[in-house]
Amino acid sequence: MLDGQAGVRAIKRAGDQIEAEERPARRKASGLLALAIALPALMLSGWMIGIPALRAPGHATVPVGTALCLLVLSMVLLVRQERIARKYDALQRRDNQLRSILAGVPDAVIVTDREGWVLDFSEAAARLWAVPLDASGCNMSTYLGDKVAARLAELLARREPAFLLTGDGVRTNGSQFPLELRGALLADSDGDPRFTLFARDLSQKLAADQHFVRLGVELAQVSRHNAMGELAADLAHELNQPLTAAINYLSAVGYMLSRQEGTGNTPEMVAQARAQVARAGEIIRRMREFAQHSEVEKRAESLVPMLDDAVRLVTAGSGAHDIEIELAVEPREIQVFIDRVQVQQVVVNLLRNAVEAIRSTESVHGKIVITAHPIDAEWVELEFRDNGPGVPDAILDQLFERFTSTKADAGMGIGLSISRRIVEAHGGAMRVINGKKGGATFLFTLPAMAPATIEA
Repeated sequence: MLDGQAGVRAIKRAGDQIEAEERPARRKASGLLALAIALPALMLSGWMIGIPALRAPGHATVPVGTALCLLVLSMVLLVRQERIARKYDALQRRDNQLRSILAGVPDAVIVTDREGWVLDFSEAAARLWAVPLDASGCNMSTYLGDKVAARLAELLARREPAFLLTGDGVRTNGSQFPLELRGALLADSDGDPRFTLFARDLSQKLAADQHFVRLGVELAQVSRHNAMGELAADLAHELNQPLTAAINYLSAVGYMLSRQEGTGNTPEMVAQARAQVARAGEIIRRMREFAQHSEVEKRAESLVPMLDDAVRLVTAGSGAHDIEIELAVEPREIQVFIDRVQVQQVVVNLLRNAVEAIRSTESVHGKIVITAHPIDAEWVELEFRDNGPGVPDAILDQLFERFTSTKADAGMGIGLSISRRIVEAHGGAMRVINGKKGGATFLFTLPAMAPATIEA
């Protein structure tokens, strides 16, 4: 490719040189040839018809042979002139053809001298660097980063026959882009070396490579997620029987205690334990259905009781009695159209994450504030704000992706991913922001029940 392009550029310059040199010579030769033909023809004709001025006494007469010689010489010059004209026209056509070919070459083409001064810029080069077509006269180092410019100067100085460079290109507005630069030595007719450079913007190629790398990572994560989904389904199947047995045993204990006196609040505690075991079985069943993309079982639910149950569950399960959890729902009678078990699992996950984040800072007084309010007639927004350390900026944008966790070695990085999928399955959206004074705030939306539907 380099040799062909170099030949093209050599012919192009040769055509330009011939055009510049032959145009005035052609005009001059045409005038002299016309005079050379007209003069002997006029002299011969005058002699033949006997013009008095040519035969008058005291005037030298022109021999017929001399006139004929001049006429033959003129004819030879005429033939020579025609040959020059045909060669000129052929070079002109070839030059126009080469110019059209170069205009269609997708790579940028630049011709420089040994010191890197630009002699010619193709249209593609002008577009790549955002410079006018008459950009010749500038040094190539102006359009390159420092490292690649120094390397190019070294290669040009030692007349490297062919070379390949990669680095940064610099446009006239100061913006940079990844560049591939190929070069070839082109010896000029006068012995002064010229170099043809072919430049290509690598921005799209690098972006495509990065895209494929991201796809590979995502495919690996999907494979891991699928494997975990299959494992979760197996666990759900295996845990279903012992959970059912535990419920039956607790029901029997409750029945036996209810027939005895003086047991205090033991029957109530057994009933609560039975309810929590039943709830665990329901969570496993719903999560298994969710992993299998089953339909969400939505119904009208009061928001405050659901949040209260989640708070009690987190307080009892994680021992978060030292952390204040404030619930502020306005109005208190808000109802949402949700799958209670799945959304409650989202709330529990967010609360547990907030408790662990607060404890990691050894804060004297930990606090979590849960607020909820309608944002319009169709949606309710819930906000979970804590006074923990917040989310690191490095993972803030990827926090809801699978296997992304803020818990170092303790977290698997799937809780928030599942939570967002549950919210999105309800038609809502989930996001996170860091507070100006520290702490993180998680926000998500749920579909609200219309007033007419609630009254019905």
